[in-house]
Amino acid sequence: MTGALFASAEGLLGALFALLMLAIAISDLRALIIPNALNASVAGLGLVDIFLERQPDWGAATLEAGARAIVVAALLYGFAAIYMRLRGRQGLGLGDVKLAAAAAIWLDWRALSASIELAALSGLALALIMRLRSGQGLDRYAKLPFGAVLAPSIWLCWLASRAGL
Repeated sequence: MTGALFASAEGLLGALFALLMLAIAISDLRALIIPNALNASVAGLGLVDIFLERQPDWGAATLEAGARAIVVAALLYGFAAIYMRLRGRQGLGLGDVKLAAAAAIWLDWRALSASIELAALSGLALALIMRLRSGQGLDRYAKLPFGAVLAPSIWLCWLASRAGL
């Protein structure tokens, strides 16, 4: 009975995670912002997932996830700061940094790096498609909602990792 309870809880958490990623993608696409409440919900739900999945080692798993979150946030924040220093304008928003940190609670290092790579490639493809459809050249000052491609990439990589891929 306990196994069935955890299996149904995993499915429910996965569905809620998907809905949060969809809400984040839509929000960033529409307004170029990822609300803190959505990022906090992703992180909190990830902690619930760890607690349910990693019995009895949930404490160690939580510390490991927290360390991943801090490292990925520091790396992306550093990347954003360097970009700002070199280009004089924002290239990666703090909402994206927070989203990656929240994703680090859900994903291991391999899936986390794959999700960022997938999002970067998807973002480049999206920018190119948008430019080609509009008939305009590439605009190096155009803003791209990175969270709109990062959020689905995170969920797809989580799903793939749960499937053992």
